[in-house]
Amino acid sequence: MKISIIWCLALLLSGMNLMAENLIWKLGDKDNSSKEFKYPYTPWEYGRTQWLLNAPGMDHKKFTFTYTIPQNGQTKNPAIPSGIGSEMFREWMPDKEVLTGIKLEWNEKTSGNRSLSLHTISWRNPNGDPNGVKLELPQANRYYWSLPKNKAGKGDLKLNVIFPVKSGKNTITIRVKSLSKNHKLNFDCISLVATDMKSTLKPIIEATSGKVGNAFHPNSNAKIKFNAFNIDARKHTINY
Repeated sequence: MKISIIWCLALLLSGMNLMAENLIWKLGDKDNSSKEFKYPYTPWEYGRTQWLLNAPGMDHKKFTFTYTIPQNGQTKNPAIPSGIGSEMFREWMPDKEVLTGIKLEWNEKTSGNRSLSLHTISWRNPNGDPNGVKLELPQANRYYWSLPKNKAGKGDLKLNVIFPVKSGKNTITIRVKSLSKNHKLNFDCISLVATDMKSTLKPIIEATSGKVGNAFHPNSNAKIKFNAFNIDARKHTINY
């Protein structure tokens, strides 16, 4: 019995050490709470988030908060907002108190693949809008996340995606791109670990016209721009 207990403890400690060695950074704790995040952000109709007015790192034109992770490892009380929401909150809140995206910056010692995990404590997607959350990843890669349709979802909703990074400075932007009313989420924790697993990104082709809703009048001229993401020139070709 003693031998079994010692063996189990050895395996547990080995796993913990492996996790510690692979951890690049972690923001917050997985505790079903967002209290450890410095800036509370829960937008609602006619609500106010006045701390955003003069918050360092806030770009009011892009509705984006930028945070440079001070060092690799765990940051238990990160100076970032506790969540993000749709730009549609501008209908009820001042523009300078609306936040749609968080941009995270950090340095890598080596290149390789990384696994990003994001846990929520709550989310809302009342209209079931697909691909409502966009991740702008290193090396101009993209990933879209669909929140389950729910008027008031609570609990651990997990996002996990694997992608490549380069040595030096890297950035990730997590943004609610949906213009659906009340589309939002609140964080429990966000972490990044090194992994030997292959990237989970799939090729994406996006067509944009520069017009809201891509709506045009009959017989009017239209210009369409195609952007390709997650493309490996050694494996993929684009045909028109």
